[in-house]
Amino acid sequence: MQRISAFTITIALSAALVGCSKSKGGQAPSQQPELRQDKPAWTLTLRSSCAAEAEENCVAKYGFAVKADGSYEIGPGPQGQLKTGKLSEQELRELATLVSVAPAAAESCSDLTENDAEPESSDSVILQRSDKELTLFRTETTRTCFQTATRESGERLHHAIHALAGKYYELPFPDACAEATDLVRGLYPSVQGCATDMDCAYITDDYDVIPTEAVEYVITDNCSKVRPLAVGNARAVKAQQTALIDALIHAQEVCSYRILRDDCSEMSGFLSSLGAPVCQQGVCRANPNANPLR
Repeated sequence: MQRISAFTITIALSAALVGCSKSKGGQAPSQQPELRQDKPAWTLTLRSSCAAEAEENCVAKYGFAVKADGSYEIGPGPQGQLKTGKLSEQELRELATLVSVAPAAAESCSDLTENDAEPESSDSVILQRSDKELTLFRTETTRTCFQTATRESGERLHHAIHALAGKYYELPFPDACAEATDLVRGLYPSVQGCATDMDCAYITDDYDVIPTEAVEYVITDNCSKVRPLAVGNARAVKAQQTALIDALIHAQEVCSYRILRDDCSEMSGFLSSLGAPVCQQGVCRANPNANPLR
C-alpha cells in the first residue's frame, strides 16, 4: 500500500508552498404586487463580467444573490456548484433600506466622463420581487444605466451589494481544490459509525488501523485542509481504505500547495496509549484522556 504520510506531504508542500391581504368591509383590494408567503419578499443579485480576470477569480461572475431573510447564495457554477451563508443583521438592515426605495418607471443611461474611473467589471444589479425581475443598475464600458430615482441612488445600491460580494464571494469559485477536499471529508461519516467501543480504533493519516496493543502517535491535525480521520470504525475503514486514499491523493494533486491551511504552523496529536477510543452516540471518538500533544 502506498504510504501518504501527512508529515511527509506537509514538509514537501511547505517547500513549494439566503401576501396579498384580504379586503375588509368595503375596502378595495391592495394594489401592491402579491408576495408569495413561502419565499422571501425580495432577492437582490449582482452579476459581473471581468475582462482582466479568469472566470473563477471574478467576484460575482456566477452570481451573488441576497434574500430578504439575510441569506445569500453564490452560484450556481458551471456544474451547479453552490455556496450559501448569512449576512449580519446590520448588513441586512443597510441593504434592505436601499432595496425599499421605489424604482423609477424607466431606465436612464449616462455616459462616463473624464472624471469617472473606468469600471473594472461590467455589473448588473437585479431585483426580483413577486416573481418579477428588474435591472436597477448596470455598468458598461462607456456608460452607466439605472432604473432608480437618481444615478446616485443606483450607485449606492451597486456599491452596497458589490461590497458584500467582495466580503462573502470566496475566490476562486468554483474551487476545484475545495470540491476535492470536501469529497474526502464527505467519506468520513460512513466510516465513523459504531455500536460499541469495540468497533472503534485509532487510524493513521494514511487510513491504516492502529492495532489495539500498539503505542503510536495519532495525528489529529497535519495542517492539511483535509484533517486526518484519527478515529473510526475499524472494519469500515479497512473496507473503504482504497476509496479514502484515492480521494485524498486526488485532493493533494488538485490543490498542490493550497492543501495546507494558513492558520496552522505545526502538527498535533496524541499517543494511542493514553486511552482506547470510545463509541459515543453512535460515533467513534477519541478517548477523553487523549489530550492533543504538539
